[in-house]
Amino acid sequence: MVDRMRQIKIPKHTKLWTIIGVVLLLLVVLGITAFEFITEYIWMDSLSFGGVYTKILYTKLLLAVSGFVLFFILTFITAYFIRHSYMNHFSYLQLPPVVKEKKYGYSLMVLASLVVGLIGSSIIQGVGWEPTLKLLNYADFDQVDPYFNKNASFYIFVLPFIEFILYTLLNLFIFFALAQAGAYSVFQVYRKSRPAQIHMASTVIVIGLLVAAIHYIGKFSTMLTDQVSIAQKSVVHGLSYTDKIVNVPKAYILAAVVLIVAIWITYTLFKGQVHKQ
Repeated sequence: MVDRMRQIKIPKHTKLWTIIGVVLLLLVVLGITAFEFITEYIWMDSLSFGGVYTKILYTKLLLAVSGFVLFFILTFITAYFIRHSYMNHFSYLQLPPVVKEKKYGYSLMVLASLVVGLIGSSIIQGVGWEPTLKLLNYADFDQVDPYFNKNASFYIFVLPFIEFILYTLLNLFIFFALAQAGAYSVFQVYRKSRPAQIHMASTVIVIGLLVAAIHYIGKFSTMLTDQVSIAQKSVVHGLSYTDKIVNVPKAYILAAVVLIVAIWITYTLFKGQVHKQ
């Protein structure tokens, strides 16, 4: 059956029309996008905000490219290790051609990476342009908070960018963890394959580090909010008595607990104890 499918050749004119169709579609999309940008620039320039618009546009383009590269590379690495685990666990005859043959396997990995890269590019430029512009236009303030001894500019320009990076990476690696869980659940590969266990353990420890970092920097958010708990607000914005006594120590405790749990799960996976349960 496989040999018969390989003998089937797609006519050259079909390939040509497919390529032409894809190129025309890309040209139409690019044309519509360029028209929208030009129209918005003319309108913003008429209001004397042309420089602001182009600065935001350049930042979004930079983030779009950076987001695409980041998401593409990490997705390709994840797909590569999933295929590697399959190749080590199953025999050559057990695997479908799309996995065992490099031509099809790598093409599928590149396609999946392109899709995730484009989605990531859109998300990064849409969410990250404001904190990025704040960081790029950093200005030092002549005031330091008395509790953390941080310059006030840290909370305005630096902290939002750090939170943006941490939450973006956390969501991305949670997506990878779900993809790995789905891929390695086939025939319970996660219980029997050493490469699969190591791959999952690596992802878990990265997620643990990111969650711990988010809890750790959460203490700085107490300087900007009047929320001291889910059901309670302070009378003023900034560090409250409850923050000093409860929320700031809680940030350290939660960060430590998350790290311990991540290390324990990683140790269990690396030691290959999952298959013994």
